[in-house]
Amino acid sequence: MATYIPIGGPANDAEIEGIRLLRDLLPDHYVIIGNFDLRLEGRRNSLEMDAVVIAEHGLFVVEIKGWSGPIHGDARRWKVPWGTVSNPITPLERKAKALRQYLGAKCGGLPAEVFCSPVVLFPRKVEELSLPVELRRHVIQPDEVYAYFVDLELLQEQGPGRFRDKAARDAIVNAIAPVADAPGEKITIETYEIERELQVPHRQYREYVGQHRYLQSRSRVRIKAYSMDPLHDRARQQAEITRVMRDTEALSVLDDNPYVARSYDVLRDRDDELIFYMVSEWVGAKTLGDYLERARQEGWRLERRWELARELTAAVQSIHQAGILHRNLHPGVIYMTRREARVPFKIADFDYSRVQQLESISEDLNAIGTEGYRAPELWLGQPYDHRVDVFSLGAILFELLTLERLFEGMSDLLQIEETWARRKAAIPWEAVAEVIGQMLGSEPGERLGELDLVSQAFEATVPAPG
Repeated sequence: MATYIPIGGPANDAEIEGIRLLRDLLPDHYVIIGNFDLRLEGRRNSLEMDAVVIAEHGLFVVEIKGWSGPIHGDARRWKVPWGTVSNPITPLERKAKALRQYLGAKCGGLPAEVFCSPVVLFPRKVEELSLPVELRRHVIQPDEVYAYFVDLELLQEQGPGRFRDKAARDAIVNAIAPVADAPGEKITIETYEIERELQVPHRQYREYVGQHRYLQSRSRVRIKAYSMDPLHDRARQQAEITRVMRDTEALSVLDDNPYVARSYDVLRDRDDELIFYMVSEWVGAKTLGDYLERARQEGWRLERRWELARELTAAVQSIHQAGILHRNLHPGVIYMTRREARVPFKIADFDYSRVQQLESISEDLNAIGTEGYRAPELWLGQPYDHRVDVFSLGAILFELLTLERLFEGMSDLLQIEETWARRKAAIPWEAVAEVIGQMLGSEPGERLGELDLVSQAFEATVPAPG
């Protein structure tokens, strides 16, 4: 087992698998320096390295890619299942050349026979890999790791190499370590830069605040990273994510809706095809759920809550009129805007309805804790339509007007009519209580199909100040 020196942690699952392969398969006197940015004097930008392997006779600069096949390419471009990418070996050759020059100067010169070679490692087997011979010799599959890095022919020809000696290996490590940093937190996803990671109460996805590198008009964005199960069939995963991308285009009908956080992009990770990102407008960090939690302790003027209820009804109505349903409405996806904004909130997370089509991660997403707002047909796995949003909206309106959750748990949801009969007196406005009750039918056919009656009830009722 090789010695592994982690300067920074692996950035994704593919890098974890790649580093593990190198560590477990290579001999004891090999050294792997993992995940670092190399700061070299005279260079404006640091050099990002997934791994540097100190082998018997030389060094390897390793780039780890979580791609699958088929892959066809030439010296300029490689065609991969989700598009076309630049040949990754070209920038890797520049990194290897710069590293050797630096080490030669730092270590008092390196003999000519000590090489520094670029390598692209696929830790997951690529079934169809077609590259010119001069490129293929810089690319390795998981079953080629030992034979590639431990060159027995070279060992027979030249005998033990320079780096079998521990002092020689230590000299390389000691030269790299002082100018190597863990990769910075600001990473790039296509044309987006991540500023910081947000804390989410579950692990079905990771969430970030970022910014477009070129489009200043887009300002800050919200980026959600989903990871698909690597055990599922690749062809099915590709078909599923293609559907997700088509659905994203369909959401463009909401671009001019002031109540909706705009959806911008669905992107595949450049290094790990099991990861994809959904990019949308950044509204802010505070949700209606946060406001309601604080209101339960400090109070919240009824006039303000009444106006929000009226506008929320109009917002959902406008979304349905555009032919879109949300499917996961709850206070945590309604983001409150600044006072000077055109509308008091924006509804986000339309990706739930799209991501739910990805069978490989849908079971995890079903566990998201919004059971107090989801219509019965969703958690029963039955056919559904826009009336799932009507149900969710009814539960939110009740909470806005009373500052109490309507359904406290699954037991309440299993007895919807009984729960409503017990709780409806908390709404003293008869017309409003009646329409909210009609929104909460346990069967879709018992529910309001349109929200006109709800809007009319709010318009016709004038609550006493409070």
